Amino acid sequence: MAGITSYSPIPEPQSGSTTFQLVATLFAQPKKAGNLDSSIQTIQSLQPTTESAASISSSQAAELSSILSSALSPNTLTLQTSRHLSSRVIQNKYTLVSSSILSFTSNLRIHPGLVAFEETHSLEIVLQLLPCPRSEHIPLGLAVFDLDSTLINQEVIDELARSIGVTQLVSAITERAMAGELDFAASLKERVALLKGVRADVWEDLKGQLTFATGARELCRGLKRLGVKMAVLSGGFVQMAEWVKGELGLDYAFANH
Repeated sequence: MAGITSYSPIPEPQSGSTTFQLVATLFAQPKKAGNLDSSIQTIQSLQPTTESAASISSSQAAELSSILSSALSPNTLTLQTSRHLSSRVIQNKYTLVSSSILSFTSNLRIHPGLVAFEETHSLEIVLQLLPCPRSEHIPLGLAVFDLDSTLINQEVIDELARSIGVTQLVSAITERAMAGELDFAASLKERVALLKGVRADVWEDLKGQLTFATGARELCRGLKRLGVKMAVLSGGFVQMAEWVKGELGLDYAFANH
């Protein structure tokens, strides 16, 4: 029963467009809201069957293709394969060429044509949008990193506190914030208040103490070769964010002054 019943070549994407794979799985069962996870598990556990009751026909799969093409117009939708996973389940795989990254799942899932199709045939449709297997990935234009305990291994505010011997007090406030007892702004004000007396030139000392996370330099070099813009976005201090920006070749740095 299981097998590929139709095939079309993958279309060449137009300039400025992105290619996706759209997977539409039809179940011969009553529609159940919020049943995506259980439906996918059902696919994985299915065994071929010859049951005639509640079976799905190839014509119903073709009708679904027509509805999806109309719903996704003017994007280009091409059927790649239509396969019976059992008599009660058919899976269609499409190539979808779009001029923009789609806001897909919520709008298409409630399209009137699909809703009517489900109700008419007593079917459930599960839709998944994936990067096209032919392409390496959806193009990445911007990568944004946190600073503390992400690009670097330390928490800068703890290192500032260490320089004047108030590490435990500052760390205790941090723990309260992490536990939800303080919001970020309140915890930052309390911690900074404890830093009175820190030398103005302490930043130069910190540069010799901070270490970069394993792989951070290599990752940033690779992203730069791909033309990706990179930024560090920190709730910490701009002096160190700017230093890290220079060390790793980032494009932007945003932090507190």
